[in-house]
Amino acid sequence: MANVTEIVVRVLAGTRHGSEFIKAIPMGVEGADATSPVNLTWSDWADGSMGREFADLDLEAHVSDYDGRGYVWAPAYDGAYRVEARRAEFMAKTLKRVQGVIRKAEAREAGDIFVAFCRAVGAKRVIWSRDEEHCGGWKLSDERWTFDTVAGGRDRFRALIAKAESRVKPKITAA
Repeated sequence: MANVTEIVVRVLAGTRHGSEFIKAIPMGVEGADATSPVNLTWSDWADGSMGREFADLDLEAHVSDYDGRGYVWAPAYDGAYRVEARRAEFMAKTLKRVQGVIRKAEAREAGDIFVAFCRAVGAKRVIWSRDEEHCGGWKLSDERWTFDTVAGGRDRFRALIAKAESRVKPKITAA
């Protein structure tokens, strides 16, 4: 793993199975002058790498096809591969800590939950790709990244949810 010196949170939007989602994913930055993030990885746990407990962790919001509203799920590990006992212990401990920070902040609204999530993982900045429509390659350094404050990330998280909500038409309406 790279020599991570800072944890940042990436904000991105996408679709899965026809439903829109917005994610907040902890990532690493190598040095103050870095222009792109690096993925966190659990594989280098023995070297004490910063942020390894956040590898595969995310906060996800989705927009319901049923009522067209955005919902934020609890933080969870997504796509974790080969979870052995030591990592499972770290994951459970990390989830409990992150959920505790969110609960202590009394966060209920999507943006407030996002801010508490950032605080829980120790992120003071957020990032997103300026080429979000074309991203998805393996090489993160090929992307053009925008770095912003957590407050800016909160506003982007909220705006992406609102944008997704505006595109979904509820399947039922009140009579």
